[in-house]
Amino acid sequence: MTPPAGPGTLASSSVRTVSTRDDADLKFDFSTRIRQPDFMILEGIVTTRDSHGTVNVAAMGPIVGEGMRSLLLRPYQSTTTYQNLKAHPEGVFHIVDDVELLVRSALNLFDAPPAMVPTSEISGSVLADSCRWYEFRVTELDDSRERTEIQAEIVHTGSLRDFLGFNRAKHAVIEYAILASRLFMLDEADVARHYGEFRTILEKTGSPQEFRAFELVTDYVIKQWPHFRQTVTSLNS
Repeated sequence: MTPPAGPGTLASSSVRTVSTRDDADLKFDFSTRIRQPDFMILEGIVTTRDSHGTVNVAAMGPIVGEGMRSLLLRPYQSTTTYQNLKAHPEGVFHIVDDVELLVRSALNLFDAPPAMVPTSEISGSVLADSCRWYEFRVTELDDSRERTEIQAEIVHTGSLRDFLGFNRAKHAVIEYAILASRLFMLDEADVARHYGEFRTILEKTGSPQEFRAFELVTDYVIKQWPHFRQTVTSLNS
C-alpha cells in the first residue's frame, strides 16, 4: 500500500514523468502565435537640412538594417524631412533617452532650436543631447506614393554619452506623443482612455522629465481639441 503523502512529499498520483527528448522540442514556438517580422523599427530623431542650411528636427521610426548599416525612412511627401532629403540627400539619425526632446521633435514644440554639434562625414547637424548618432546618405528615393520610401546607408557613427535607458513612464510618454500626432484619425474617447492609462504609469514610475513631457503632450492635445481640457479635469479629479 502506498503511504499517504506527508508534509514536504508528493502523492504518487501527482508525480509526472517527462519523456526524454531534445530541448528544442520543449521550447514554445512563438511563430505559431505571433508573426515575427524580419526587421525592426527603431524610434529616434532625424535631423535634415534644406537648401539654405536650415536644420529640421523630427521624431521618426525608420526600419533599421542588420548591424545598423542602413536605414529605410518612410516620411510623407508633405513633411519637411522628405522635402529636405529630396533636395539635400544627407541626414543624421539619433538615439536619445530624453523623452522631452522626443516629444518636442514629434509635435514640433521647440521654442528655440536644440543645441547641436557638427557632423563628421556629411553636411549636417548632430543633436548635442543625443546618446548615439548615425550619419547617412540617401541611396534610393521612391516617391511614387504619398508615403515615400527612402533607402539610406550609414556612413559614420558616433557617441556622445551612454544610453540611460527607459522606464515605463518614458514608454508611456512616447506612446502618448504618437497618439497626439494622429488626432486626425482618432476620437476623443480613445485618447481619453489612453490618457488615464498613461497617467497612472507616469505617477508610478515617472521622473520630473517625464512629467514635463507628459504635460507638453496634453497641452498640445488641448490646443487641437479645446474641449479635451474638461476631459482631463474630470479624469484628474
